[in-house]
Parts: sequence; structure tokens; C-alpha cells
Amino acid sequence: NIEKVSVAWEACAKIYDIQLSNDGLSFNTVWSKTNGFGGMGTIESVLSGASGRFVRMQAHERATAWGYSVFEMEVYGSSPEIEIEGQPI
Repeated sequence: NIEKVSVAWEACAKIYDIQLSNDGLSFNTVWSKTNGFGGMGTIESVLSGASGRFVRMQAHERATAWGYSVFEMEVYGSSPEIEIEGQPI
């Protein structure tokens, strides 16, 4: 389960999506930003337990003349409990 995605921008997108996928091929938008602006810094997207194996940020429109530049993208959440030979790990 993915609880939060944090994107630290240098040159940000005015419009972008956080997308999730189980197979890395077909992505679904789970969060959108439509009013980004230059200098907005780090944006946290609260997803409240959305599920997926792959996470991506899909930018659609620049907020500045310099394109897109991301310092860091962090994904927070938990993985399902896994058992080996009946023992949780």
C-alpha cells in the first residue's frame, strides 16, 4: 500500500500526475496537480493506501521556461506481509 509520494522540484511542472501500475506497462492516475508554480519546492501527494508495484510521475505542462527538474522523489508505504514456510518475515 502506498501512503504518500513526495516530489522535490527544482524546475516544476504546472500539471502532473502520480500514477501507479501493477505490471509496469499500464498506469493509472491516482493523484493530480493542476496549479504548480515556479519555486513551489516539495509537494506531498497523500494517496491513503493506493496499491501498485510501480510508481511514476507523469508531467504534462511546464511551470517555468526551463523544463522539468526533480531533485528527489520518495515513496512511502507498506508492503503486504510475506510468509515463508508459514513464518512471517
